[in-house]
Amino acid sequence: MPPSSCRSDGPVIGRDWDKSQIVGFLSGAKPSAINFHVVAILGMAGVGKTTLAGHVFNDDDAAMQQFDLKVWVYVSDDFNIVRVTKAILKSITSEHCKLKEFSKVQDNLNKELTGKKFLIVLDDVWNTCDYDMWTKLQSPFRVGALGSRILVTTRHESVTRMMGAIQVYNLKCISSDDCWQVFEQHSFLKISNSRPQNLESLRDKIIVKCNGLPLAARTLGGLLRCKEIGEWEEILDNKLWSLSDKSGILPVLKLSYHSLPSNLKRCFAYCSILPNDYEFSEKQLILIWMAEGLI
Repeated sequence: MPPSSCRSDGPVIGRDWDKSQIVGFLSGAKPSAINFHVVAILGMAGVGKTTLAGHVFNDDDAAMQQFDLKVWVYVSDDFNIVRVTKAILKSITSEHCKLKEFSKVQDNLNKELTGKKFLIVLDDVWNTCDYDMWTKLQSPFRVGALGSRILVTTRHESVTRMMGAIQVYNLKCISSDDCWQVFEQHSFLKISNSRPQNLESLRDKIIVKCNGLPLAARTLGGLLRCKEIGEWEEILDNKLWSLSDKSGILPVLKLSYHSLPSNLKRCFAYCSILPNDYEFSEKQLILIWMAEGLI
């Protein structure tokens, strides 16, 4: 499901220029023997690739209204061609696909796409998707109308080459001022009546810790809004910021986890046993936690 156009956490900050570039790539005409082109948003983890793609996807100007169909599918590192194909079909028909034979699933998708100008967003594609998988996945795309587009978000340059992207947009970090705005948006510091006297020194530290990554600014803002101002320095000086780690997890995400009460840590850690891309309801998860004696 794409990020909502009615964002509960406020407007997208610092990405208007990037958005205009992607919209231009999607709407621009390119001479081609095939009906669709691939456009890629490439960038490191936490830089806001999904947010930007959602910003474009939910745009309601004329350039985006040209598409008869708009589909959003989250892919992830565990690439499953059957799941992704079914997800595309479900997004179009709003019906769960019960077919077991992959060829029949593709046939149905083929019928839905025939003659239509579509935009399909494949969010968070990893290098676990190889050329053979991509060739099979894109087979039904070839029946769509000329000017159809596939928008891919990925952190792997090899994915953009493998998919034959005609335009690759290297998404950069946001500016220090924009980073601070994102932090303020989520910490509620902007509307707080108790702004600390050492705000400027805290601001400098926060900007350095976020390193231009919107996800870091958002997460740190959400973490510090729950803390007293006096605790901010302690959190910003925590050793977790400087510990090296090959997992690729942002330090602020680790810090957010370590700041949870012990009972909530157990609940959060329990979610790691669930399969990738497993969809569950809030009530279902609470009942599981209760059955395990976690709450």
